[in-house]
Parts: sequence; structure tokens; C-alpha cells
Amino acid sequence: MYSHQLQSAIEPLVSVVMPVWNRERFLAAAIDSVLSQTYRNFELIIVDDGSEDSSVDIIRSYQSRDDRIRFISMPSNQGHSVAKNLGIEAATGEYIAFMDSDDISLPDRLRRQVSFLQDNPEIDAVGPYALETSEDLSPVPEKARFMSRLACDHTLILFDHLTVARAMIVGALMIRAGLLRTLGGFDPAIRYGAEGDFFHRLFQIAGARVANIPEILYLARYHDANWSGTLGWRERKAIRFRLYLIRLRSVYPAATSQTVARFQRLRRRHKLNWAERRAAKRDYKRVIEGMIARQLASASERSILAAEMNRRLEEASPRLWQKFCHWYRYRIQRRTIQ
Repeated sequence: MYSHQLQSAIEPLVSVVMPVWNRERFLAAAIDSVLSQTYRNFELIIVDDGSEDSSVDIIRSYQSRDDRIRFISMPSNQGHSVAKNLGIEAATGEYIAFMDSDDISLPDRLRRQVSFLQDNPEIDAVGPYALETSEDLSPVPEKARFMSRLACDHTLILFDHLTVARAMIVGALMIRAGLLRTLGGFDPAIRYGAEGDFFHRLFQIAGARVANIPEILYLARYHDANWSGTLGWRERKAIRFRLYLIRLRSVYPAATSQTVARFQRLRRRHKLNWAERRAAKRDYKRVIEGMIARQLASASERSILAAEMNRRLEEASPRLWQKFCHWYRYRIQRRTIQ
């Protein structure tokens, strides 16, 4: 039986759900970042997932000073999906915003997201740009580009999601509560990588339309304990890879592990040789046609998707010396044939 305490009788417009598991190093800063938002009409629901450090003491200390905080205590660790779902069930707001307990929401985050959803009733969920930082919140340049160059248009966000590029940041997402409950929240059976499954159901089952605000409103802290649990990096990599392939096959059934590997290399902006580039172009085209066939994109959006495909392939074009070698081999082969 889980215990939770309601501190305020006034129903807020926004419910911020923060799952916590052994985050004593970062928790106070995360809570402070929510409580100091310029937007004030919110409740903060903190769900402790059986922490074994001083996280519970930190939460209770804040709860005693601010009646916007509601605390749900779980007797044992059951994973982020279960913790988030409990927070969703307890939420009273029209909008639900997620917040990771080791990250920072910049002061204007909630105000900008609420304003966007109110001004765009056709959009079901909205995220911001984010900056990935080290433990001390200093920028991590080689990672920051992947979080501050997200697509903003729904169709391109979905294209990113399907082609294993970063599409949205679940820890910074704000979503309409009714849709989230209809979707069923997060799958408790998936302990690692549940975010990918969540977005898959959000797009392909719920048919939600989403957007990203092109403004950095969130700091995602990068550290060695980002993944709850004790899995090694090889196991985490294998889980991600398997989930990527399942996601991709939903629109491109013939996709292989090589397809995922090519898309991962493109996401990291690696250069491809000519054969790999041709194969990647074929894969992209099949994803686009699959999106249109499944009515995830309209035929009129084919040109937008094709332009994004060409942009990525151009970034992955071989280096000048590779082009020269290709030209030289071609010239030698022509002379030999003649």
C-alpha cells in the first residue's frame, strides 16, 4: 500500500511528476528548479521508488516547507515506469509535466510549455530543447548538439523517432493528462528503455501530435548513474539496439540490424562510404514510404521528409580524399576497359 499526502486543496493546472531513486546528490537542485519556476499554478508530485540513501529525508524536508509538494513513498524499488505511473494516477492537473530527479528545469520552462499547449490545441505534447551537462552542470559540447538541434515539426519528430535519432526528451515533456491516461502511461514490464516504447505507443497507437520548442529550457545532467539499476553498458546498448529495431520494423518490416547500425552512425554524424550511403538512402526511402502507407505522414509531406533525408546524407558524404579515390578508381577502370 503506497502512502501519499495532499498538501493543497486547490487543483493546479499543471502536475509535475518526479520519480526518485537514490538521487541524494542531485535531488535538492532538481526540486529547487521546479519550485523556482516563473509559472506558479502547479503541484509537484515526488514518487520515491524505494530509495536507500537520504532522498526521502530531502523530500520530506522540502514538503514541510512548500504545500505544492505531494509525496508518494514506495516500499521497494520497482522501476521508473511504476513510479511515473503512480505519479500520473495521483495528478490533478490538466497538463502533466515530467521531471527527472537529477536534472534542472530552467525558470521559464513550465510557462513556455503551458503557453504553447494553450495556443496550439491540436498539439498533445510538447518538449523543449535541452543542454546536456556534466555533473557540475558545465556543458558537454560533444553531446549538447544532439539535444539542442531537435526537430520541432511533428512529422520530422516522428521521422527522427523511427530512424533512431533523438526526437524528444521524455524528462522534459509536458502532455495533456487525458491523453496520457488513455495511453496507459508507461509499460511497467519494461524496466529499461521504457521511454522508447512510450513514444512508440504515443505516436502509433494514440496518434498524438507533438512539437518541440526551439529554446533551451532544460539541463540534462550526464553522469555514471543515469540508468537506474546495475546493468553494464554492453547490456544497456543491447537493450537500446533491440528496441530501435522493433520501432523501425513498425514501418519498415524488412529492416535489419545493419539498418539500425547505419542510422546510428548517421545520428553520430559519422562519414559513410559510397556503398553505405546508397544503402542508407534506400533505408530512409522505405521508412518514408512506410510512414505514408500507415498514415503517419501525408503524401504531401514526402518532400519535407526527403529534404531531411538528403540533409543527413549530405552530412555523411565521404571526405574529399574518399571522393578523390572513388574518382581515381573510376578513371583507371575506364582506361582499362578502353
